[in-house]
Amino acid sequence: MTNFNLKRQGKEGLDSGYSLFELLVTLSIAALLLMIALPNLSVLLDKQKLQSRAELLLLAIKNAKVAAINLDQNIIICRKSADQQQCSGASIKGKKDWRNGWLIFADSNSDRLYQRDEKLMNSTSFSASNCQIMWNRGDFLSFGKFGVLQGGKAGSFQIKCAAQTTALVINWVGRVRRIN
Repeated sequence: MTNFNLKRQGKEGLDSGYSLFELLVTLSIAALLLMIALPNLSVLLDKQKLQSRAELLLLAIKNAKVAAINLDQNIIICRKSADQQQCSGASIKGKKDWRNGWLIFADSNSDRLYQRDEKLMNSTSFSASNCQIMWNRGDFLSFGKFGVLQGGKAGSFQIKCAAQTTALVINWVGRVRRIN
């Protein structure tokens, strides 16, 4: 005779999984936690991007100063052009945006523009982002053979990523300090 008893014996079968209600509660809790965490994550990512750009620029400036002393030659840091291959210009006035990156090279012909025959020491590029890097002294910085900033004028970089901001101040001797 066939047993038509629908009650289960043991824990196998349909009783061993999660119910639809339990899954919905778990998903809604996960969604709530995600909604709380995501805004803070974007602030954290912007802050990290700002720190990274500031440290890269600080290191580039220090390396250029040391290279000028070691090589006994003028070293230029210039802002990159849109094509990422050369300097954007040789202006010494006005605020300029360095968000494309920079080139560091030994300026053998003293024109403050990079040519292929000059020694390229560093090339830093950034992808499109919401960060601005503004230098208040034009398109370039120039360190003389004694490591002093050429032109005798101090300047500053303002670095801004979303709502996060920091500054690098360079005095005429070439000393760099960071202001948060």
